[in-house]
Amino acid sequence: KSAAKMRSAAAALRSGSTAARRRLFAPPCVADIRPLSSTEAHWQTLAQDVLTFNSFVSPSPHSSLLQVSMSNSSRWFSSSPKPDDKDENSDKDKTETSSAHDTKPEVIGETDPDTATGVNQTIRMHPDGFSRRILPGNYAMKVNAKTQTERKLLAERIFGYFWMFKDLELTKEKPILSNEGCIDESVAERFPSLGGKNDARGGLPMTLTDEVVSLPDFVYRNNRSMDPTAQCTLVTLCYRDFGNKMLPAWIGPFKEALCHPTSPRRNRVEVVQLAIQEGFALRLLKGFMKSSFRKAVPEEDYERTLLYFGTDQNFKDVLRVHNTCTAYTFLLDGIGRVRWVGSGKPTDAEMDTLIEAAKELTPVSASPGGGKKTPKPRRAKP
Repeated sequence: KSAAKMRSAAAALRSGSTAARRRLFAPPCVADIRPLSSTEAHWQTLAQDVLTFNSFVSPSPHSSLLQVSMSNSSRWFSSSPKPDDKDENSDKDKTETSSAHDTKPEVIGETDPDTATGVNQTIRMHPDGFSRRILPGNYAMKVNAKTQTERKLLAERIFGYFWMFKDLELTKEKPILSNEGCIDESVAERFPSLGGKNDARGGLPMTLTDEVVSLPDFVYRNNRSMDPTAQCTLVTLCYRDFGNKMLPAWIGPFKEALCHPTSPRRNRVEVVQLAIQEGFALRLLKGFMKSSFRKAVPEEDYERTLLYFGTDQNFKDVLRVHNTCTAYTFLLDGIGRVRWVGSGKPTDAEMDTLIEAAKELTPVSASPGGGKKTPKPRRAKP
């Protein structure tokens, strides 16, 4: 019986069947899991005998095959296998590739998004987010791990098609960090225009009352004196429904603190909601989108709710709102300069800072006609 088993094992080896060799030398349940049992040790001894027997009977063409099989079997049966040079090189290449992918390349000079031309320099980006590395035009710099050369590619090619979701995870839904206070007027920049010559179709925003407007002129339309302290406007921006659901957390406390009927600033502070719908499909559904917004927005806010159907890359580059999956808020002074910026869901500290910034921009003492006039004493009749 032993000789018959040896002959059948030798025939399986001569056939060159990989499955047969694995069944003979390396049962899957044995390799690198536990020490060899007596049965498994018997299998290994039998394999050695088969090798000796087969090389003695027919030492020609299959001897090399048997040697390879035995070398593989010794490796499979050992408790700590040693990889060959090829595996070491491949593992090394994988390690270098992963480390090069994890390490964020330093972007310097003209390729620094923070100093790029046409970007609002006062906006603070989250240091861990992908949005910080995006250049105007939706590009980013990629560093070759071997040659250390930089190439400018589209953000989707570097970060992946779904990079916005990863960016929200890295930044906790806040690609833009809120300011600690009011941006100084000496460095504040104006809110960019939207649509018009920047849009391929020349579209402009319109209110829910179908009035076509232009930004930022719409923000200071009531400020005839062009006084920076005459008024301030909170402009909220969203591209998708996920960001739109974050806006009530900004608008509610802001209106309650500054737009209340008893507030001295109720006529000098307003909220403008801007919703941008990108893509050709949404442009075709313009009527349906307007109807949906009219149902969701109170009627008294129709004139201050703007819809824009189109793509304005310059608008996104200036405000650095490349991640369209979250909400953004911008506090503008009386002449349309951006004095405070925030994103994502607000914290209590951010709301307090925003309200204080709005009060700083609209001091009550400087309001035109804001203070009550003291009545002149009447003259006594003779």
